[in-house]
Amino acid sequence: MPPRDGDAKQEGEQTGAYRLLDVLYRQYHQQIDVIVADALYASRVFVETVLKHVWNVVIRLKDSQRLTIQSDTQRPESPTPFGFPGQNAIK
Repeated sequence: MPPRDGDAKQEGEQTGAYRLLDVLYRQYHQQIDVIVADALYASRVFVETVLKHVWNVVIRLKDSQRLTIQSDTQRPESPTPFGFPGQNAIK
C-alpha cells in the first residue's frame, strides 16, 4: 500500500499492517474470523486493533520470544491481553 502522505519514503511494515486491517474490515469484515501474524506483531496495540474489529488473533512466536513475552505479562505494571498457561486467555 503506498503511503497516504504523498511522500516517496517507504512505509514501515507495522504501519502498513494497521492500515491493511482497516481496509480488510471495511471490505471483508464478515468473511474474516482469524488474523494470523508473526512475532513482529506481538504487541498490545496490534492485538487490541484486531479485537476491535471483532476478529480472533493468532501470533506465532519462537520459543525464546514466548518466554520473553510471558515474563513481560507477569509484571504487574504491564498487563497484556495475551493468554499463557496458568493465565486467563482472551475469550
